[in-house]
Amino acid sequence: MQAIKSFPWPAFVAFLAAAGIVTTTDPKLAIVSMAGMLIVILLNYLVRTFKVRIGAGWLTVFLYLVSTVLAAAFANISLPPLPAFGGDPAQFAQGLLDFIQQTTPIAATITTSATLIYNTLKEHVFDKLLPVIDDMAQTPENLG
Repeated sequence: MQAIKSFPWPAFVAFLAAAGIVTTTDPKLAIVSMAGMLIVILLNYLVRTFKVRIGAGWLTVFLYLVSTVLAAAFANISLPPLPAFGGDPAQFAQGLLDFIQQTTPIAATITTSATLIYNTLKEHVFDKLLPVIDDMAQTPENLG
């Protein structure tokens, strides 16, 4: 994870912008756009090559999972240490409650960022996929 954070992303995005691959110089927005392009390429490849049909619900879950990973990678967070069990259950329970109290704002921040990234990815992916992405519950094979 440290190697990803230490990579010179602004220089890489500037190169991609100069090459005409991305239209922004913001590294985070460029990474989200590239992730959307890679997802579209992968899904279209699966459809063409293996005739895999992906339901809209599963695609939504996959996109939100990717969004959460990107949001966690973009966030500059440090988690508090988990409490160690020292033999006293009451003290351990208090330590767990303190851990939950300290991580709740972090989880809220990541969830908020993931939702914003998901909304961007959803536009990139659903608009550019082949028309075989549909709701699997509506196919005749699943109705009978």
